[in-house]
Amino acid sequence: PHTIAESLIKPSMIEVVSCILGEDAGKKVAAVQCSSNTISDRIHKISDHIEDEFVFKLIKCNQFSLQMDESTDVSGLAVLLVFVRYKYQTSLEKDFLLCQPLFTYTTGYEIFNMLNNFFEIEGLTWDNCIDICIDGAKAIVGKLLAWFRELKKFSPIAH
Repeated sequence: PHTIAESLIKPSMIEVVSCILGEDAGKKVAAVQCSSNTISDRIHKISDHIEDEFVFKLIKCNQFSLQMDESTDVSGLAVLLVFVRYKYQTSLEKDFLLCQPLFTYTTGYEIFNMLNNFFEIEGLTWDNCIDICIDGAKAIVGKLLAWFRELKKFSPIAH
């Protein structure tokens, strides 16, 4: 899908720019890199920048809550979905925090390890997590909520 820029958009832009601004401008547009690798790299850089800004918001806020669910993709692979709610400046935000495949087991221990690794890599702290909302699945309820109760010294309600 990234090759559409090279095969459709770029030739059209060259034609338009050449007609409006002249052949020299058309040659400058022709020099623009639009290979699938270039487009893919730009998409990844934009994605990384958006993730960095999002994590910065989470680090800056004092409190956030997580909502987790497990799903399966079309190939039957278990996937952990995590949403986060937090107050940023004057509004309450809800964003998609994580979508990771669970390659091993779908136990609370594995889920916690995945989340904890994500938190460590991104520089997030569990101290700011005030609640975890789950669907009550036994896999999630296990060690994850036991650990969270110990950390927060209260029993969050599974929804």
